[in-house]
Amino acid sequence: MNYLLSQSYDVYAAICAISVLIALFVRDTKWFVYSSLVCVFMFLGWVSYGLVKSFDTSLSYRYFYYSFYELIFLIILFKLWDKNWIRHEQYFFSLVLSTLLIALWLGRYIDRHYLELAYTNGFYKLAIQTINGMYALSCILPVFTLVKSKRILNAWKR
Repeated sequence: MNYLLSQSYDVYAAICAISVLIALFVRDTKWFVYSSLVCVFMFLGWVSYGLVKSFDTSLSYRYFYYSFYELIFLIILFKLWDKNWIRHEQYFFSLVLSTLLIALWLGRYIDRHYLELAYTNGFYKLAIQTINGMYALSCILPVFTLVKSKRILNAWKR
């Protein structure tokens, strides 16, 4: 099970990268900006994971780091949404997912350090991977809209 959870992040990052390429090919600016942002933040999270894990041996600060990281993502996303560079649906979906992630990380910190219980052990890994998968799904979702409108099929004919 742990192997599948560790490999799923790579699959989600690949889905986001494919979404960026498709959005670039179809010339959908809003989709491209959103997918690129999610892809960049997934890549930065993947790169910083080992570094954060090596510095935080007491398992204390990583939850705050990732919460702060998610807040930066939300601030950038808000600025892009405010300038109408991304779709409203994607912004609000990401807002909900980011809020869930922050609540999950802070809840994990409280559970691990103050309550010293193991309530979140199994749930934590699965929930993080599920939310990351939902981010990847939100990146690739416009493909279905484009196929429905046959705009993507016309792009192949050019």
